[in-house]
Amino acid sequence: MKRTPSARRRVVRAGLLASCTAMLLCALLGAGAGSALAANSQLKEEFAEFLDCPEATAGVCTVAHTTSGEFKMGTKDVPIEKPITLQGGLAFSSLQAQPLIPARDGNTLISPPQKVPGGLLGIGLIEGIGGEVTATATIAGPATGIQVNQYFLAEGGGIAVVLPLKIKLDNPLLGGECLIGSDSEPVVLHLTTTKMGTIGNLAKGKITKISNVTLEDTAFAVPAAKNCGISTVLVNLLAGLPSGAGHNKAVMIGDFEQTLVQYALKYAKPPKEKKKK
Repeated sequence: MKRTPSARRRVVRAGLLASCTAMLLCALLGAGAGSALAANSQLKEEFAEFLDCPEATAGVCTVAHTTSGEFKMGTKDVPIEKPITLQGGLAFSSLQAQPLIPARDGNTLISPPQKVPGGLLGIGLIEGIGGEVTATATIAGPATGIQVNQYFLAEGGGIAVVLPLKIKLDNPLLGGECLIGSDSEPVVLHLTTTKMGTIGNLAKGKITKISNVTLEDTAFAVPAAKNCGISTVLVNLLAGLPSGAGHNKAVMIGDFEQTLVQYALKYAKPPKEKKKK
């Protein structure tokens, strides 16, 4: 039977808002002390994802892991081979887009360098002379420029995440500040859910997880690279930059988790240091 929009909204709201039903059941069952300690240890392990949640300013803690995908800019296609983490918080659970509250320690976007296949020239020339070329995505501007829509993330139908980026290219021949995009001229992704993931619960219903969700954008523009020293003109020529809207592609595949701040405060604890004998 086909769900109506209102019915779908109720399902998503039920999946996205953390439930305390499991907590009440556990209290009524009155598990033994040993079982309670084991369960508490398991909860802390599952809540380790939220150690950097901005608990003082958020109502909801969020963590997204991109484990695969690609980022095509002009003529260069960079596969996502190393996991990327986007973390922070939201003011409250909502069906509307909200700005992301930065992670407590400032590591809102943890994005390791991704190898550019074949080097910038596409024929391995730079790789052969000066080592490999890598591309590292960082947030352009403040982290609050990132927007998250929980409903579209789970159900599709609109923009799930707005992500402004700048891309740093690293190679000994390119200098230390070779950038595609900047705080004033970012590469802005408007990611939509093209493959809906599986909604489930962890930590006895206290954590909601969307697994194997695919987000895409094929309509963004990419500006020219700047500050690449004497290689700037060559980089732009061979990478096809600037590249207009519709000639680029971002695909991000991974998982999304969230919980209420009250649960993170209770269970997201750093491991205790062992006392030295």
